[in-house]
Amino acid sequence: MRGEEIAVSGCGIDGTANLSLKLAGRGSAVTGQARTLLSGAEWRAIARRLNLSKREVEVVQGIFDGEKVASIALKLGISHHTVNTHVERLYQKLGVGNRCQLLTRIFAAYLSLRSNPGRHSAAGP
Repeated sequence: MRGEEIAVSGCGIDGTANLSLKLAGRGSAVTGQARTLLSGAEWRAIARRLNLSKREVEVVQGIFDGEKVASIALKLGISHHTVNTHVERLYQKLGVGNRCQLLTRIFAAYLSLRSNPGRHSAAGP
């Protein structure tokens, strides 16, 4: 992972986080929305690496994009209670305690995939 780092700036009291990924050879940090910053293949590889369901990935993407529980619920057509249940299970599954740690764990998995391209390749189905 030489030349790559995860920067977490400003973990808000409500659990929101400003995250960026700095890649080797780029002058500035890479930022953006979850669904555009990482490709579908990269999200599938992260899901395989962390053993996440499709719904858990959708919830993580909403969190990554800074959405509140109500917004994620509306977008996914589920109740806010169900979103909260997914978030709590994600915390348990990934061994984290808040949104900032969750997103840092997702970025760490992404960087791990980049540094070990042969293992759990991002070019999945």
